[in-house]
Amino acid sequence: MENHKMIKLAQILEKVFTVLFWLLIAGSVLAVIFGAYIMYNPQQITFSLILGPVSLTLQDGLCRSISYVEIIAVLLFLLLLLPLLLAFLWTLKAIFRPISMGHPFENVGKLIRRLAWLELASGFLFVIFTWFSQRWMFQAYQIDQLLLNDRIQAVSYSPQVDLNFLLYFAVLFLLSWVFDYGKKLQQLSDETL
Repeated sequence: MENHKMIKLAQILEKVFTVLFWLLIAGSVLAVIFGAYIMYNPQQITFSLILGPVSLTLQDGLCRSISYVEIIAVLLFLLLLLPLLLAFLWTLKAIFRPISMGHPFENVGKLIRRLAWLELASGFLFVIFTWFSQRWMFQAYQIDQLLLNDRIQAVSYSPQVDLNFLLYFAVLFLLSWVFDYGKKLQQLSDETL
């Protein structure tokens, strides 16, 4: 009975990740269309700065115009991130495929390792982009000039980087070894029978 529940859940999750894969592709196409629309209608953009629970709507012209370097950097980030996300979803779908057929150890260790490497690559990509975007926002919005007044003496920039992806990578990598070991035990059990 437990095995049947596992197979049924794996079948459902395989379908969910397939749908998410195609939704991501459709969303990417819509994002490109929306991005092109924004590029050709910049006067309709309202700049706002969010500082925790506080949102500041800025005057027109306060933010420096966006240069081609920033646009190229964002596009490069998205072009690098999209294949990683698609591979991530496709790998999750592939992990649940053998489970849905009643073979939970077949190639799952290798797929979990692929998931770990995708997590590591996307984590480093996010760290680089976060550092770049935070630095750009500090300069583009001129936050030091925006917040300085008679009550605030100084405004400084200290980048924040989340390195939790290294922990996720290690856990996924160790989990892949567990599945490889389970596959070996399953083969030994089958050979014994």
